Amino acid sequence: MRLLASLLVLFWIALATPAIARELPPDLAALLREANPKERSTLENVAKRVYPDQRKAIDDLIDRIEDEEKKQVAKADIVEGWTGEASFGGNYSSGNTDEWNVSTALSIKRKDFRWEHKLDATLDFSDVDGNRTEERITAAYRARRDFDRSPFFLFGTLRYDRDRFQGTSNRFTESAGGGYEIIDKDDLDWDVYAGPALRQIDFTDGTNQSQFGAFIATDFKWEANDRLTIRNYTGAVVAKENKSFLSTTSLTNNIYGELSIRVEFTFDKETDPPEGKEKEDIFSRVSLVYGF
Repeated sequence: MRLLASLLVLFWIALATPAIARELPPDLAALLREANPKERSTLENVAKRVYPDQRKAIDDLIDRIEDEEKKQVAKADIVEGWTGEASFGGNYSSGNTDEWNVSTALSIKRKDFRWEHKLDATLDFSDVDGNRTEERITAAYRARRDFDRSPFFLFGTLRYDRDRFQGTSNRFTESAGGGYEIIDKDDLDWDVYAGPALRQIDFTDGTNQSQFGAFIATDFKWEANDRLTIRNYTGAVVAKENKSFLSTTSLTNNIYGELSIRVEFTFDKETDPPEGKEKEDIFSRVSLVYGF
C-alpha cells in the first residue's frame, strides 16, 4: 500500500509540475529518501519516464541518497542496517505416490562506504513415499572491502555444504583474495574475484579429506527493467584431488511491492565425486520472494 501511495504522489507531482520546465520537484527527493531500496528502484524508473530529460539528475539524486544511507550504516551498530530477502517454494502430491518437496532461502547484507557483509542460506528437501530423496543445505558468509573510487576490492568467504546424496556429510570451504568490478552501473553489475582456498570434507562413508586449491568466481546482475532482474553466479574451487563447479542463474520478476516470483537453475559438478555418485547435478526451483 505504501508503494501504491508513493506512485500516486509521484503522479500528482508530475501533473503539478509544468512540462516546459522539466525540473525535478523538491518533493521527489523526499519521496525517494523515504522509500526502501526496492521501492526506490520502482519509483526511480517511474520518475525517469515522467522526466526523460532529467535521467542524469535522477541518478545523481539516488547516488546522494544512497551515500547518506551508507554514512548512517557506518555509524550504526553491527546489528543495524541489514537488508535482504526470503524465498519459499514447494509442492505436495498424494495418490499413487506421496511426494513433497520444500525449498527455502534467506539472503541478508549490510553495506556501507567500505565494507559489505553478506549472509546466504538455502535448504532443499524432498520425500517420496516416506523416503528422503534430496537433502541439501548450504550457508555462506562473505566480507568485502571496497576502496574509494577504485574498481578493486578484497574479500573473504566461509561456506558450508551438506549433501548426503552427493556423498558429503559436511564440507567447509574458506577462501580470500581480491576482485575487480568490470561493470558498476545503476542497473548492471559484473564482478570477478579469485584467491587461494582451503577445504575440509567429511564424506558419508566415514572418511575425511583436507584440500588446498584456488577459488575463482564471477557475479553478474542486470536489472533489465523495473520488474525483471537477471542474475548469474558462477564459481569454481580447483584442487588436485577434486574440482568443483557451481553455476546458478535466476530470473526474478516483481509481482507487487516487496513480493516477487523467481525461477532459478543450478548446475553443480564434481570432477571426482565419491564412488557411486554422479559427477553432475542440475536443480531447478520456482519460489516466491519477499524483500525486506
